[in-house]
Amino acid sequence: MARRFLGRVILLRHGQSECTNVYPDITDEGMETITKSANSIKPLLGNNPNVVIITSPMARAKGSADIIAKTIGYSGIIKEAPAIRIESISKIRKIFFEYFARMVKCLLKNGKVPLNLICVSHLETLYHFVDQLPELDYKNNPLDHGEIIEVSVFDIGIDNTRVVEIEVTFRKKTIGRTKRILFDYEELIIR
Repeated sequence: MARRFLGRVILLRHGQSECTNVYPDITDEGMETITKSANSIKPLLGNNPNVVIITSPMARAKGSADIIAKTIGYSGIIKEAPAIRIESISKIRKIFFEYFARMVKCLLKNGKVPLNLICVSHLETLYHFVDQLPELDYKNNPLDHGEIIEVSVFDIGIDNTRVVEIEVTFRKKTIGRTKRILFDYEELIIR
């Protein structure tokens, strides 16, 4: 069986903030950044109205998610992801990959219509994903506000497996098309 496109996980960092934690906690520059990001997301969605927006519970992320929803014409409920407290890098990495695994399982359960999951989060959590992919050369340039990480997720068509194939586009570079990248959503590792 050939691989089947399950959907897309669009991860992005919230817009610039004053860090007041008073909603929407986005500066004018942050609003402009997120509007620009949302306009970049629109073509990724195509004609597929099957969209879910998920956000961190922090005001700056919720404010960013609301701007994205308005810009792309999303009228559904914006779901809040569990709060991630900054404790240790290894704990944050584990929590991020557990949450990413839940998103992958959601795509697997969704059925035949691909789903677009838009997730607004923070540098402290998102960098764990790109950090696992050395081909992206992330180390010398941190994740900017509003920067998008597009992850296309594919069922590889093998029954009783807990692995999906992913293609990642970050900073106009796509990896996973020629050399397969697999995500094990039970072991929480990228291979």
